[in-house]
Amino acid sequence: QAQDFQEVQLDTAQLTGSTWERAQSGDLNNDFVQDIALSSGGDKGGMVFLYDGQALQQGNSKELASFTPYAKSTLAPWTFIEDFTGDGQRDLLTAGFDSSQDFNDIQLDDLELKAWLPADQGSQWDEQFNFDPFDSIHFGDHNGLAPVSHLNANQISVAMADVNLDNFQDVVIS
Repeated sequence: QAQDFQEVQLDTAQLTGSTWERAQSGDLNNDFVQDIALSSGGDKGGMVFLYDGQALQQGNSKELASFTPYAKSTLAPWTFIEDFTGDGQRDLLTAGFDSSQDFNDIQLDDLELKAWLPADQGSQWDEQFNFDPFDSIHFGDHNGLAPVSHLNANQISVAMADVNLDNFQDVVIS
């Protein structure tokens, strides 16, 4: 816990059988306690699991919601907890691949961003829009502006920050 540095443990291995590849924290259900978003890949597909921070402080692992934002992908999606709508409530943004990807042959033009709004105090998440960042690039002659291809999954990262200081989160893909 941030208030007193007391260690808390989220035990989900028995509940999900998943191996976590990405983690994020933020208040998803408006109770002023940081909740946890975990992403996994593999045989369960690219799944996102959301856990209640309030229950975690009391020694319990309570799943708020889980969903598969990219059904065709077995890679773990990136998940970001931010208020994108400006309503004071945290929303989710996921980044992942909208097609099946080989770990050693990732195609960046299949990367897709999806925004999700909470319903029922964070137990359900509704997709609001999706965006393919590389679809809007005009490749020109000889594919001069095409994204790099044949990358492995360890060579790709997605992050969020206000990089241009306009008080809005930006998405950075590297």
